[in-house]
Amino acid sequence: MESEVSMQLALLPDETLVWQKGPGVGSGRFGQVSAALRLPSAELLAVKQIFIQEELELGNDVSSLSLQRVQSWEQIQRELDVLRLLQRHGHRNVVRFVGSERYGPMVNMFMEYLPAGSLSKLLKEFGAFDEDVVRVYVRDVVRGVVHLHKLGIAHRDLKCANLLLADDERGGVKIADFGTAKRANEGDDQPLETARSVREGLGSAFWMAPELVRAEKGADSWRKADIWGVGCVLIEMATGRPPWENLSNPLTAMFHIASATTIPEFPAHLSSTALDFLSLCFDKNPDTRASAAELLRHPFLLRGEVEERQVVDPMCSTTAHSDQVFGNVAVPERSTPSATCSGQQSLQAQRNRQEELLECYLVRWEQSVLDKWRHELWFRVLGRWVAKARRNLVRRQRLPLGRQQT
Repeated sequence: MESEVSMQLALLPDETLVWQKGPGVGSGRFGQVSAALRLPSAELLAVKQIFIQEELELGNDVSSLSLQRVQSWEQIQRELDVLRLLQRHGHRNVVRFVGSERYGPMVNMFMEYLPAGSLSKLLKEFGAFDEDVVRVYVRDVVRGVVHLHKLGIAHRDLKCANLLLADDERGGVKIADFGTAKRANEGDDQPLETARSVREGLGSAFWMAPELVRAEKGADSWRKADIWGVGCVLIEMATGRPPWENLSNPLTAMFHIASATTIPEFPAHLSSTALDFLSLCFDKNPDTRASAAELLRHPFLLRGEVEERQVVDPMCSTTAHSDQVFGNVAVPERSTPSATCSGQQSLQAQRNRQEELLECYLVRWEQSVLDKWRHELWFRVLGRWVAKARRNLVRRQRLPLGRQQT
């Protein structure tokens, strides 16, 4: 066991990664995620750091660490196997894996850095999304799931916290965090591990499929749990809350999901097409539940596909919105529905709006960490990116000229 744990994980053949750690940007299911600056290229990455459970047996003191940062060597290798497969077969709706390394008692996993954060964060900022926005994001999720399933990978933890906003010109979302992912050629013991992690307070019980909670075995059950997850994500986007929100805690939710004959309550304001899509996701029998490829052909996702290839502005809604303030950065008001929020809105106008929203996030983020990190090399590199965003916001008169103090 000791020799296995002591193995060095190569980032790339004959290459050593030199990098500098930045501030925390979130936490995955089993690890802390921080910004990282790759040297000397100055490429910004995200690094997920996980402590190896077997290090406890080797006498290393990691007892003060959260359970969320400790995994067995076998679990870490399983996640790395999935990430390496995805590295060879990339997809625009799946987060790009860069590589990994062993550093003392921990493993560092490097992914592309997406500064806008998760859909969960966006929901907290703006509230529930309009159905047109939900459609665009769910379509991206399903496209990503189709790709995973073609590779024989089940994610098994789909939720808005694990869906990151892309920062390229096409926008959309990318599936992240493969800490509980499973490959089709692996044994059927993993659902038990997932259920156990929920009992330990680490899991995502509200988003779990019944067969996953019950650890049922089936030829296609590893894949169909993600379809249930797609339905849960749609509900979360449309309401701003997880399914089964009336249940008091994850353990109660697990018991209810495993034993009840009901499915999550559908949002009443959704269209009949969206409700039909949800009914396919929440088929209680995984054997008859729709596949990801079938979902992608559903009218709910096909509607307006040509016009909505780019991300839809979350501010475009039939509900009135007041100005959203990002620190001292104001985002323009969207008070009523208009042609600019319709399918006829030009591609360039939507791209400009998305860029402005991302720029607001960047400037607000810089203001929140300026005093603590202003002298760090990685922050100075990122500062050039933020400075460009600031100039654009000043030009649009969304930010006063000159640096604002917080």
